Amino acid sequence: MSEDKNIFNKKFEDIKEKIEIKKQQEKIDVKKETNIEQKSNIDSNLNKAEKNLEQKSDEQKIGGIISVGKNISKNRQRYKKIENILSDGFEDVYLKMSPEKKIEFKLKGEETSNKINELIEKGKITLKKVVRLIKKWLSIIPGVNKYFLEQEAKIKADKIIKLSQ
Repeated sequence: MSEDKNIFNKKFEDIKEKIEIKKQQEKIDVKKETNIEQKSNIDSNLNKAEKNLEQKSDEQKIGGIISVGKNISKNRQRYKKIENILSDGFEDVYLKMSPEKKIEFKLKGEETSNKINELIEKGKITLKKVVRLIKKWLSIIPGVNKYFLEQEAKIKADKIIKLSQ
């Protein structure tokens, strides 16, 4: 009887673990879909800009192409700088994470970089917003100290604010 109970408990625990893994996988899938949607929005905006350029005169097209190209280049460069600021100092932490957490951490980091870049682009960036986004991202780290999280978020936010100016 006791042996049957142990077998049942083991199977029950296995099922619970599989369900938890499935939930984590679903979360990761949702985050991937969000990133795909954001990228498609960017592509859509580029297509709209291209259509607008087609309607302008040749002289205006040349000037417009140059300015759109410069804006895209600036956005990409700024995005990369933001990503570098956010990832700085977290290499060891990242390597110690489980594969599922690594994926979640990376996707959320990219999403955070994108949101911060959008705030800068719109001119609506504030220290408070950036700190909140970074803290939300860093909270993914298992067993992270609340005070460490707060300190790192503020340091990184200060660097990003300086970058935006």
